[in-house]
Amino acid sequence: MLVALTARLKGVEAAAPVVGIASVVVGIGGVLFAWLELTRVGAPRSAAGSAKLRTS
Repeated sequence: MLVALTARLKGVEAAAPVVGIASVVVGIGGVLFAWLELTRVGAPRSAAGSAKLRTS
């Protein structure tokens, strides 16, 4: 996305669709991250995760 955005800012009109597609992908990633964070709050930890915390 950074390369396409740089090309777009330098005047390469053909880079605009690439910037748009990359922006959608980043947006979907942000929504998925937020969904995982919101749905996993209060979820019980796995036994392996709890054991790692106790040994540290």
